[in-house]
Amino acid sequence: MADLRIIRTAMLSREFKKEESLIRYWANQAIELCYDIDDEELIQETAQIHAAIQRLNRDRRIIFIGDSKCGKSSLLAGVAQYPHIAGVPMKDEYLCWRYRCADGDATCSAFIPMENLEGLELTDTATCADPANQDTILALMNTADVVIAVMDGRFAESSTVWPLLAALPIERKREVLITVTHTDLLGADEALKLKEKLQEISRMQLSAAPSIHFICPTTQKGLDSFIVRIKEALQAKHGLKADLKRVVDLTNC
Repeated sequence: MADLRIIRTAMLSREFKKEESLIRYWANQAIELCYDIDDEELIQETAQIHAAIQRLNRDRRIIFIGDSKCGKSSLLAGVAQYPHIAGVPMKDEYLCWRYRCADGDATCSAFIPMENLEGLELTDTATCADPANQDTILALMNTADVVIAVMDGRFAESSTVWPLLAALPIERKREVLITVTHTDLLGADEALKLKEKLQEISRMQLSAAPSIHFICPTTQKGLDSFIVRIKEALQAKHGLKADLKRVVDLTNC
């Protein structure tokens, strides 16, 4: 089990740190050069470089959404490698789990001693089935780097998650991962038909084709490959890589 925890830590760790550090170094060198040249136009451009560097400092938000009892808190606890948080009651519409607060905002945040979460924010949410929560959840979804839509396999076709996913701008739908739980209660043929049906619903309602993952949060079956997929989504060209590229472009590295 210890070896498995090490593997998962490596999966979620910020492997891009080395690349990011190098880009930061040259960006700061470019800023110093602008001031040394003492050209007003170049000095004004340093503000854009500073802003781009600041984007690298923010925590990467992964948000879990779903109906009540679908297993989203248990799934989040599995991703965080900290099972105790699965039973923590939700006082507000959402709760952010972090190793430490990188962006200075501790609102609705709780902290756990898991260094593999450095630079990440795992956001649990109240049920999407309650209309009172939906505006807040949708606003969070629009700020997330990755949206994980969790659905109970027995009721996935009628999940209240679908309207929220449909309300996302088309460019944000590339960041959605659909996770189906409780599939152990379905037969093999039924599970296969369900996946095909969810792919059809995605095409019709979302005009997109997010990846669909079958995971059992209690046994953690399928969790390791899912964590790899989360990392890929975080580092995709529209995510962290876009922020790194912005710094590079501004500094002409």
